[in-house]
Amino acid sequence: MVKASSNNMLVGRWISMRSDLISAVLVGSTGILAVLSKETNYTDNRAYIGVAITNVLKITGLLSFTIKIIAETELAMNGVERIKEYVEKKDLEKDWNEPKVAID
Repeated sequence: MVKASSNNMLVGRWISMRSDLISAVLVGSTGILAVLSKETNYTDNRAYIGVAITNVLKITGLLSFTIKIIAETELAMNGVERIKEYVEKKDLEKDWNEPKVAID
């Protein structure tokens, strides 16, 4: 039980690190594109840049939450899958009510 719990925590940390890496790449690329848009005279309005970076930060938070919920749902469905397997499993032994055949 302890080994399974520690593995679950390690996988959660791994997923968290990966989603944080994706978030950092998204925020960084948004910042770089904001600087480049000012250099190319696309927009000089700082409010647009601020709104873009704020929305990317919100999206990355939502991304982390969504990944966490999907992982927890999949973990919870393992029990349902096992129960379904046991319900649909065919009996390996013969019925108790059948008479035994005598071996000579």
